Amino acid sequence: MKKLDAKILVEEFNKTRLKNIGKQFTGKELDSLLYKYCGFQNALTGVLKRNGIFEMSRGVGAQKLYRFTDTPLFVDKMDKFLQEWRNRGKRIPEQTQEEKSISFLKSQGYKIKVCRGFDEDRFKRENPDLYQKYLIYEDA
Repeated sequence: MKKLDAKILVEEFNKTRLKNIGKQFTGKELDSLLYKYCGFQNALTGVLKRNGIFEMSRGVGAQKLYRFTDTPLFVDKMDKFLQEWRNRGKRIPEQTQEEKSISFLKSQGYKIKVCRGFDEDRFKRENPDLYQKYLIYEDA
């Protein structure tokens, strides 16, 4: 895959922005427009949306509408957006509260053990009276 050039992407983006200032687009329309004229994949357009490059308003229902801003996009910002886009699959999943707690306890020197079953044969050998007491019988 050839490396995307931020300078070329910014030029194409700003040309498209100037032609479409004042127009509103749904998310899908914006994705299509930027793909058609700039070659942006939907994931890259998503990065731009999340980073506030477009003015956003609410349309009918929960639909979001987007407009190009008057401010041009610059190469340094596009470099950051491309980096975020390239790293999108490398995100570390967020830990649950339980996982965070276990990690904290381990870091404090505690050993965490998880029950993985019950050794019935050992229990039967070491506690035969108790084992007999809790057996369940049914009529044959």
